[in-house]
Amino acid sequence: MTLTVVKPSLITPAMVDSSVQEDEHPPWKLDATYAEDVRVIFDHRVWQSLQPANTGKQPDSNATWWVEVRQLSKHQLKCA
Repeated sequence: MTLTVVKPSLITPAMVDSSVQEDEHPPWKLDATYAEDVRVIFDHRVWQSLQPANTGKQPDSNATWWVEVRQLSKHQLKCA
């Protein structure tokens, strides 16, 4: 019997690919205006608008305007 040691490899999000549509929500757009409670996709995550007349505020850098709802399932791999 031979023992083979396999060196672990880091899996990054760039290595993950799928033909499955990410989600039913539209992608976030800089020039769009979002109402309160509207959901969008940005950076493989679902975000929900916290205020009405939400325009030009990027979800990942405006916590008073957006809350992250969840990460999309195909990007939930845990890389250790």
